[in-house]
Amino acid sequence: MKSIRDYTHSDIFYCGLVIMAIGLPLSKFLMSISQMILVANWLIQGGISNKLKLLFKNKAAIVVCSFYLVYVVGLLHSSNWEYALNELRIKLPLFIIPFILATSPPLSLHLFYRLMNFFVGAVLLGTLASMGELLGVNDLFRHLLGIPTSSLLDIREISLFISHIRFSLMICLATFYLFYIIIWKSPVSRLYLLCCWLLIVWFLSFLFLIESVTGFAITFSIGLVLIGYLACAKNKRWVQIFIACWVVIIPIGVLGYLYSMYNEFTDVTPVDVNQLEKLTAQGNPYIHDIHNTQVENGNYIWMYMCKKELQEEWSKRSQYDYHGLDKRNQELEYTLIRFLASKGLRKDAEGIKQLTNEEIHVIENGIANLNNMHNSLHSRIYNIIWEIDDYLRGGNPGGHSVTQRFEYWKTAGLVIMNNLWVGTGTGDLMDEMNIEYKSQATSLEQQYWKRPHNQFLSIAVALGIMGLMGFVFSILYPLFVLPEKRDILYVIFLLIVLGSMVSEDTLDTQAGVTFFAFFNALFLFSRLNRN
Repeated sequence: MKSIRDYTHSDIFYCGLVIMAIGLPLSKFLMSISQMILVANWLIQGGISNKLKLLFKNKAAIVVCSFYLVYVVGLLHSSNWEYALNELRIKLPLFIIPFILATSPPLSLHLFYRLMNFFVGAVLLGTLASMGELLGVNDLFRHLLGIPTSSLLDIREISLFISHIRFSLMICLATFYLFYIIIWKSPVSRLYLLCCWLLIVWFLSFLFLIESVTGFAITFSIGLVLIGYLACAKNKRWVQIFIACWVVIIPIGVLGYLYSMYNEFTDVTPVDVNQLEKLTAQGNPYIHDIHNTQVENGNYIWMYMCKKELQEEWSKRSQYDYHGLDKRNQELEYTLIRFLASKGLRKDAEGIKQLTNEEIHVIENGIANLNNMHNSLHSRIYNIIWEIDDYLRGGNPGGHSVTQRFEYWKTAGLVIMNNLWVGTGTGDLMDEMNIEYKSQATSLEQQYWKRPHNQFLSIAVALGIMGLMGFVFSILYPLFVLPEKRDILYVIFLLIVLGSMVSEDTLDTQAGVTFFAFFNALFLFSRLNRN
């Protein structure tokens, strides 16, 4: 058995990479400790002057590392230094990881593939742990250990270790890596290929399970590009025609599905306002707001409303205060009214009496539509349509993940216009965003005042148009000066990350920035060669 002295610096370097690959989907602690291992090994190994010479000969590495320095320069016109230093701490992997990998010997193809397999295995463990959370297995262990059990209110909460959005990005990369192995890697055993296909099916099913619209949209888009690429690469005309047909059929099918959902949402049950009943079964007056056309499952929400009976009957069925909040911190009254409308029930005592005990429980949990009792991507898409419809009608976007972003983007755009070229500074992003939220009298409650949720906008807010141009340059420049690294796997990785940046601040969390910095540097600087 080896002692610690028997391990070479190359062994320790590779060990640090493996720990990082495993830690990305499973542990923030491992993400941090792996970087410490890489830095310590780099320093102890010595030869620093030679390493720096190697770095300065690598123009792509200098460009990639330099983007972090733009955030350092952003300190010069920042007033909130506490926020700025925290930003520099979070984004430190943007400098450390490419710096270490670019000044270390590249991996052989064999070690590269083994490292990627460790990553795929870690992603698989993450999905299995998530399934344990969904099926209640994890609560059994918590009970045995005397740890309080958790209450699962949202299917996306089953992502235990990192944000479900970051996790979905890693699942996307693992899926396309396996596809890359099947199509482009040198011949492997049939058993290995079978395992690859099974894992691809499992990962895609898991994305569907956690209702990851971002993950599915990225996978779908890249999948189409990949199919088109394969069609162009084939010499046989009939194969090209066959694949081209699927490139056309699949988007049409998806658009048709979305259109049918929109029609389903807008297919409203007709109501003759002159025939509306005025009294409930108990003789209390109804309120009919015929001017508010909000709907749930084709039923008008604000007709046949008797709040007096709702409050009295609800108190008989639930311990939750009718005027209080549900478990998602939403107004319970509003959740109840929407749920009744989704079932086509009147908002009175008789309506509540027709609810089952299970339905009372899901209303307490914050479920506002009958279709959302059982999680599915279909229900998630329906909710997005409802959010957008409500927003366009002047509804409050607070608490709605999609329409909140519209307010974030609008506010970020206003801040950018006021700080066009050099931005607000590294530390003043949220201060300036909050000032703009207040000045434009946004309908968002203050608890929802957040960052832009678009990485390009976030960079433009903090660093201005100059900083954004620097970021784009740091992405594109290596593609042109390192053509030997510009293979399909690296391009797929870039598409995954850039696609996520449209709706997320991918580089503003530890998992997101480490994911980007690690694989970007790995593909560019740590592969000796490629197939």
